Amino acid sequence: MKTLPNLLLMVALMAALFTAPSCSKEGPAGPAGEDGINGTNGNNGQDGNANVSLFLFETGNTFNSPVYNKSYSLTGITNNMVDSSLVLVYATDEADSWFQIGSTNTARAYSTKWYYIKGFGGAPTGEFYIDIESPSGAAEFVNAPVGQALSLGKVKFIIAPTNVFVGKREMDFTNYEETMLSLGLNP
Repeated sequence: MKTLPNLLLMVALMAALFTAPSCSKEGPAGPAGEDGINGTNGNNGQDGNANVSLFLFETGNTFNSPVYNKSYSLTGITNNMVDSSLVLVYATDEADSWFQIGSTNTARAYSTKWYYIKGFGGAPTGEFYIDIESPSGAAEFVNAPVGQALSLGKVKFIIAPTNVFVGKREMDFTNYEETMLSLGLNP
């Protein structure tokens, strides 16, 4: 006789299992709510390259007679970074066209070069320098009347670790626009 209550219990459980999926917890859809206020979107910035350091000097690029030499301090750049990175230096001329520092251009009355002097006494940082010389490249300074200064428009230093170039095609670093685009920088 004990089997009859167990059998009834099992039948009740089976009936509950088969009828449960046919029940619905959701009722009919309610009325639509009011539209929300549209937010304003900001302008998207250009993609950049987090590994590349860029320093732009827009003013103060005057080189005075007789040495035509100027130093530039790049905050946060250490001797080790300079030793293990590609350093590119560009400037604008009178026509606001970018050219690479460190090249001789026959169209100009001068040539340019840059160099880095490490910090003394174990200092972790040093100074970058730009020299303006005669176009002969014979390390002679520009022959200009005493007191006459030469000016560059803007000067840009780019410090890029060598791993930035892994897998990239060959680049012409004298081509300013191509270099900026390849490094993910704004020309």
